[in-house]
Amino acid sequence: MEQAVPLPVYFFRQLTQKHDIGTLEGRLAVAKAMVPHLAGIENLVEREEYTKKVAEKLGLSQEALRAEIKQQIEEKGQAGFRKPTITTKARPSLLPATRQAETDALMGLSSLFLANPEIRPLIAASVPIDCLSQLPQATVLKTMLALFDLNSSGFSVPELANMMPDQDTRNILAQLAVKPPPVGETTELVADYTRFLHLLWVQRQIQILKREINSLKRAGKNEESVNLIRRLAELHRQEDLLKKPGQGLNSIYGWQEGGTRHAEKQ
Repeated sequence: MEQAVPLPVYFFRQLTQKHDIGTLEGRLAVAKAMVPHLAGIENLVEREEYTKKVAEKLGLSQEALRAEIKQQIEEKGQAGFRKPTITTKARPSLLPATRQAETDALMGLSSLFLANPEIRPLIAASVPIDCLSQLPQATVLKTMLALFDLNSSGFSVPELANMMPDQDTRNILAQLAVKPPPVGETTELVADYTRFLHLLWVQRQIQILKREINSLKRAGKNEESVNLIRRLAELHRQEDLLKKPGQGLNSIYGWQEGGTRHAEKQ
């Protein structure tokens, strides 16, 4: 006689058959669909165990998944009771904070580029191409910029889709096609997004250099590390400059799921 499969495992298997967890969108869909099932586990130890397993299997943030479950439980407990609306701190994203911020910046720039032909030259001149990561959102932006560099006037979604290398990037393009662009003064938005992406690149380079310097020091090659130390100091100076207008960097978190971004006027 076959051993019964625990319900959370059964639901997880069903969801992973329905959604392609080879893509970020698929993993997020599975995680969100698992929330009510996890919230329904009354045993706290068992719930935490399954929450951890789901987050690890999907490569997503455990903290954010717990927050989603907590919210689900609270909403269920409040069912039937009308309470005044209270503005609370936003729950953490299922993605790690830096990854989410980078994704938002890339999507923001791509959305502006697609929707506003008049600012394409500004974006093309501002985006630090060599500093972009390998995220699929970065690939979408690079593809748009490459098409612009060819002096092509055609930026229809079907034409762009044909240039995308895989289904992940085509899915992202489809999202961009239906989302309104971020709201705000476009030149400031472009400056915010590009500065943040450059900052991320500088911070990654700092971590790489630190590892190289430490490796040389452990090998007793202090003289060889001198130039790297100078380079590290220069990167730290760049980092400080890129962090300066602070509120500009924070604004990238304003592009919410509905495609809105609130720009505060000074």
